[in-house]
Amino acid sequence: MKTIKAEILMIEGAPFPVIKEIYDPSNERRNGNITPEAPIVITGHNLDMLTWESTNLYLVSSVNDRMLIECGDIHKYSDDKVYTTIPDIDEGEYFLALMILMKDKESKMSAEKIQSKREQEKEVVSLMIGLYCKKKHKTKGVLCDECKKLDDYAKLRSDKCPFMETKTFCSNCKVHCYKPEMREKIREVMRFSGPRMILHHPVMAVRHVIESKKEKKRLEKENEN
Repeated sequence: MKTIKAEILMIEGAPFPVIKEIYDPSNERRNGNITPEAPIVITGHNLDMLTWESTNLYLVSSVNDRMLIECGDIHKYSDDKVYTTIPDIDEGEYFLALMILMKDKESKMSAEKIQSKREQEKEVVSLMIGLYCKKKHKTKGVLCDECKKLDDYAKLRSDKCPFMETKTFCSNCKVHCYKPEMREKIREVMRFSGPRMILHHPVMAVRHVIESKKEKKRLEKENEN
């Protein structure tokens, strides 16, 4: 059984909408059961906030509240209804979690630098997928259909990532925004291409290692505090 409870958790302190009901239009019983990768309807009050660019909606497993799974784009259906798409998830019970990104008056990083960082992340991932495809699938100069699909998906996730200003690499992120099947594929690519990047792209590989270690130390200090 895959269910979502009609309650909403608050990740970052801010007012949030009131959710009355979550239901799958294909499920006439409206008992909370949902169909993964199919539209669901959310009813309640002040739901406009869910459609803001600064708002992200996640699923939180009742057995592992540290794993956040990002929902699809949220669209307004009426004044008291919005709809979104739930990703492919394991059986179990989930809560909705709303994250509202509050912008500081003085941003630590300019929009240009954030975009540059975003493009750099996409470049690194594309290089790793390309290396994997070349060695594993014996392609030359172009990606196979499977790897092209993964590359496009990875770029889309980077484009939609709300943490680009503060994070270094996806491996350090606590939010699991990839679909389970895509998450397994990108992990396989990383395990294969990671050690080989030093031979094919040495400068980028060294920079990746240095920045990853810096980020790990920073996260350890934050956890200590």
